[in-house]
Amino acid sequence: MRIYRFNVRGNIEFSKTLDQKFWDLRQKFSKVIGIWRTELNGISEFIHIAEYDDLDHLFRVRQSMQSDKEWHDSLKHLVDLQWSFQNALLAPVPGSKLSLDFKRSDSAAYELQTVPEGSKMLVLEYRLVRYPDKCSALSDAMNNRQDLPPGSETRLMVPLSVSSLH
Repeated sequence: MRIYRFNVRGNIEFSKTLDQKFWDLRQKFSKVIGIWRTELNGISEFIHIAEYDDLDHLFRVRQSMQSDKEWHDSLKHLVDLQWSFQNALLAPVPGSKLSLDFKRSDSAAYELQTVPEGSKMLVLEYRLVRYPDKCSALSDAMNNRQDLPPGSETRLMVPLSVSSLH
C-alpha cells in the first residue's frame, strides 16, 4: 500500500493525471487492486494497493518503473506538488481473505482503519472496509469508533473512477 500526500494544487493535478492512459501504464508493471482519494482524516491523500507475488517481485517492479522513461514523463510534473508518501507491506490476517467478489457501485465508499497491534506500536494492522455509500461509512465509523484500540486511525475514502474497486 502506498499513501501519497499532496498540497492542494497537487491534489487537483494528481486527480487530472489519473486518466485511463495513466492507469493502463501503471497496470503494465503490476496489478493495482484499487486507488482511493481520502475524504476525511487525510485530506489531499491518495491511497493505492498493488498486488505482488513476493518481495522480489515488488523490487523488480520498482526497478522497472525507475528505468521506464514513459512512466517518469507521466509523473514529473507532480514532483514539486507532493508533500510525502508512505509505504506499507500488507498481507491478509491469518484466517481471513481479501474478497473482491461484489457488484460495482459508483456510490461505494471505504474506510481504512490503521490499528496498533497489541503493545507493539510499530506493528500495524490495516483494515479495509467497504460500504454502500459515504453516509453509511461515516455513520458506522462514528458508531464503532470506541471499539478501536487507542492510537487507531480511520480514513474515509472514495474510489477513483479508474479503480477496479467501486
